[in-house]
Amino acid sequence: MQTKVVPWHLVLVSLVAALWLTSVPLLKSLQSFWPDWVLLVLIYWNLTMPSRVGLGFAWLTGLVVDATQFALLGEHALEYVLVMLLAGYFRNRMVASSGLHQALLIFLMLLVSVIIEAVTATVLGRNLVFLNLLAVPFAGALLWPIFQYLMRRLFQFRQVA
Repeated sequence: MQTKVVPWHLVLVSLVAALWLTSVPLLKSLQSFWPDWVLLVLIYWNLTMPSRVGLGFAWLTGLVVDATQFALLGEHALEYVLVMLLAGYFRNRMVASSGLHQALLIFLMLLVSVIIEAVTATVLGRNLVFLNLLAVPFAGALLWPIFQYLMRRLFQFRQVA
């Protein structure tokens, strides 16, 4: 059986780039279609290396995102852990399925994240436009095939027997 070996610094570089993309200031009209890049990177690495990028890594990454975005501490951590649980559950289906099926599963995972974010915002009394909440998972699902292709090209790694 072959396993994939990816140096940790490549995982960290991709997460820093995703954190930067998530923090880029955008126009209000574009924010509705800007996916959670950190979550997409976590899903990708969890599917690629499930033994190295798992729940603990997702929790720590979520705490970093909370700190950098001045969010409620643990909000993104909870989202990321629950989505990583779903990614682990759907891992075999995603690896063996077509791009359309993968995009649908990514949509469902991102929808879970958005629902958790909406519940948290409602509890905290923040205003939300619920129709805009569906745009983020939809955009992430549309971008997933391109994102996955770019990640594979940028972070090529060797196979070890």
